[in-house]
Amino acid sequence: MNRIALKIFCDSICVVALATDALLIIASNTTITISCLVNGVPTPAVTWLKDEVQIIEGDRFSITVDNSLVIKGAEVKENAKYTCSVKSAFGKDDSSFIVRIMC
Repeated sequence: MNRIALKIFCDSICVVALATDALLIIASNTTITISCLVNGVPTPAVTWLKDEVQIIEGDRFSITVDNSLVIKGAEVKENAKYTCSVKSAFGKDDSSFIVRIMC
């Protein structure tokens, strides 16, 4: 499986193709959109993790149809390691980065 490409959008700022385990520092009360760019046949399943625990959609977190993770109004409690985990019949791959929210 090919490596996963991540795109990060923070309001009007975009950081493209972060290296695995990169550190992303964001201002508090910012909406962050992280696109997990994957392809394959059959289409791989994408799971988002926060500190190795699967993210459940709710007030702050949502996952779009194109597998992007949206964190609304990010606060310090969102400081974590985020992972886009991709799995298909042919294998598994993941890409992670660390988010630090500044007050």
